[in-house]
Amino acid sequence: MKLLNSIIKQLLNRYVEGQTYFTALDKAIQHKLIADKLFSIAPIKNTIILSGGFGKFIKRAYPEKDLLLLDGGLRHLDKICLEHIAHKIKKKDFIFLDDSYYLGRTRNVIRAEIERLNGNLKHTYVIYDGSMYKDKKVTSLFRYHERF
Repeated sequence: MKLLNSIIKQLLNRYVEGQTYFTALDKAIQHKLIADKLFSIAPIKNTIILSGGFGKFIKRAYPEKDLLLLDGGLRHLDKICLEHIAHKIKKKDFIFLDDSYYLGRTRNVIRAEIERLNGNLKHTYVIYDGSMYKDKKVTSLFRYHERF
């Protein structure tokens, strides 16, 4: 996707990766055209889980979609508790949409809680995958280590 490639190229020219690059990237890819493309690769027959600022952006842009919005900063936690919505999770399939994926910490903490409540996190779809190793349960619009 030209828009996404252009954004990433501009950011890489401006930043030397690291946290400042990732913070700028997360803000820059909150774009409706990019989100439309992400939805085009994600099967929407499952409830969509989102988190943080990206989740809020998607919820505003697509109010008609079946979305489960979680708090941000989950990658810094060992576990989360969704007991208050366990009835929405039990025996249901979910997909997780996120702006970026690196170590999988956000996805992993969400998956652990969904599974604890007898739900199933089927797959993760992200705009930008910066992980060193390809995870077969993650599909992205842009995979850094396949491009650079």
